[in-house]
Amino acid sequence: MFSSCAIGNFMDIEMNQYEELVYDQNVSASNYEIFKMRADGSDNKRLTFTADGFNDMSSSWSKDGDRIVCIRSTGVESHVWIMNSDGEGQGQLTSGAVFDSSPTFSTDGNHISLTRSGSGVCVMNSDGSNFSVIMPGANLTAWTWIPDTWSVVYSNAAGDVYSINHDGTNNQLIFPAVDDIKNPVWSPDGSRIAFLRENGSTYLDLWVMDSSGANQNKLTDVPSYPPDNCQTPSWSPDGQTIVLTSEGNGIYLINPDGSNLRSIISGSFGSACFKGKPR
Repeated sequence: MFSSCAIGNFMDIEMNQYEELVYDQNVSASNYEIFKMRADGSDNKRLTFTADGFNDMSSSWSKDGDRIVCIRSTGVESHVWIMNSDGEGQGQLTSGAVFDSSPTFSTDGNHISLTRSGSGVCVMNSDGSNFSVIMPGANLTAWTWIPDTWSVVYSNAAGDVYSINHDGTNNQLIFPAVDDIKNPVWSPDGSRIAFLRENGSTYLDLWVMDSSGANQNKLTDVPSYPPDNCQTPSWSPDGQTIVLTSEGNGIYLINPDGSNLRSIISGSFGSACFKGKPR
């Protein structure tokens, strides 16, 4: 059931205005870069500076807020990079003629999950060592980690959502494709899941449900609120706010009950993630 929401202003933000977000922004026709800002849209700082033809995307924060992991793509190859939260200490974690995507820290910050095109769901240590394919497959997408567990969440080409331990054991179906659950992300306490679902006209709306799959609640009404597809939801560390991007439109915050949808910055963005929440 749709929860009506109204565009608010910055004074309505019921959270610490100094809470930070990391995000990637299109700065030219062929160049995405990583930025961070406060949750009220202020104090924007650019963290990466690459040439046209390079795209830094899919940024995600470690739980302790000290590190950021992202993808650097040339269009020919795509690798995982890591940096300090101030943009210093940038280093490449994967290499070779590969296409890596969707890197995400484990809850304890010791591991990173990712998708490798043609290979499947992979996990490595946060320094890039001990790389392993934990679920082989050509059309798999790693999404997130279930909080305070060793379980990586991924989906297959059919849209089925699974969880699997970081060592490749205990692979199990958690949501079948018929449920149409895309990009699921768990709240910090593991009790709720934010996810995307098509609304019947090819648009993607934001939904929230209990981790059991019960009490599903539609939070947005694309193309009215917001005006384009919802993308990359992420919870705040206190579980009181969800950040999302609206395709080609901007970054938004919304309460988990669907109230107080507000735009904090306009532009073309890939993903956004709260400091202290791996995704």
